[in-house]
Amino acid sequence: MEKHTNITKAFLFAFFALILYFVFEYQSNLMFSDELVVRSKDSSLFVMALLACSLIYFLVNNFKSNHILFRSFSVQMLTMYAFALLMSMYHPFPARITNFTIILPLVLFWFMYCITYKLEDIRLELVFFLVLSLALTAYFFATYKDNILYDITRQNNAAYAALFYLPFVLCFKNKLIKIVVSLLFFLAIVFSLKRGGFFAFFAGIFAYLYVMYYVLGNHKVKIWELLIIVLVIFGPYYLFQMSDFAPGELMLARFDDMAESGGSGRLYIYMNKLKIIGNSGTLGLIFGHGWMATGNEGMIGVTAHNDFLEMFYDFGIIGFSLFIWVWVSLIRLCKELIIEKSRYAAPMAASLAILFVNNCVAHIWIYSNYLATFAMFWGFVLAAKELNYFKINKI
Repeated sequence: MEKHTNITKAFLFAFFALILYFVFEYQSNLMFSDELVVRSKDSSLFVMALLACSLIYFLVNNFKSNHILFRSFSVQMLTMYAFALLMSMYHPFPARITNFTIILPLVLFWFMYCITYKLEDIRLELVFFLVLSLALTAYFFATYKDNILYDITRQNNAAYAALFYLPFVLCFKNKLIKIVVSLLFFLAIVFSLKRGGFFAFFAGIFAYLYVMYYVLGNHKVKIWELLIIVLVIFGPYYLFQMSDFAPGELMLARFDDMAESGGSGRLYIYMNKLKIIGNSGTLGLIFGHGWMATGNEGMIGVTAHNDFLEMFYDFGIIGFSLFIWVWVSLIRLCKELIIEKSRYAAPMAASLAILFVNNCVAHIWIYSNYLATFAMFWGFVLAAKELNYFKINKI
């Protein structure tokens, strides 16, 4: 019986590794792309394989949680998907594969919830995600200069693919792993010249430290840890000023320009968006205008650079209310983890901080490749919580 169990677990881990490989192919393909959809034939096949394998596994195991997050995220994503498909009859998607990528985050959320229940080996799962995040980071630096869109003076979103795995990394007890990998993510953000990524990174680190050391009080802060925190926060600024490191200088220049440009014109975009929402008809206010509708009707750029405005305009009061429901559910899960003194409370707080910053100044919900990372983490944490893996363990 024990031998049979070991063989089954080995097969499940192999299957889990295959799924993460599909995730890597999907997310790395979109790293340096200006498009919201997968266009290459090979990458589309990876998306279909990822969707099919994950969905089949979930349906076969049929694990369902009674937690409010499981219900709210499922209802919100399915409703958004239904609205998007209906609206696509009048405003077609930019590519056929979009019919499948929109629902991918929910399927991966279900998959992670189920596979975590079946494997019951949190340590090894986290190692797999560490390898995935490092592979994406390595891919970012390896292809940065050779990419067809490469321009050192031009910002890009590529580093977000790695950054959003930070909550997984923060689940490790090993401090060296957390510090080294976090610094790699930060360096990638600097090379991407993303101010929003910069704020999101430090918001996530601050939320993690606040919950871990102040709220939970699980560890005593040592002097060398304080020095590292100070160096991480203030070191890059002075290092960039004293060196000829081009990405650092360009990042500082973007911060200097922020007040003058209003955050790359975001203030104008927000006001424009509010005006358009106010001019929407009754049906538009209730049901929205369809997926990625913010690219039309006088908007600057592709999106509203704000998920709250995006969800309201694209999916109306119904979609926006469900979006807020998901947020309430996420906060509730985080509070429960804190009350239980879970080892995942601080990483969950980091996840919410990173998500909130991007909800406010960028966008997560319409980028399925980004939302998928958050969804996998939430599914993982929810299953771990229900499996009573919230005691402090070594890893």
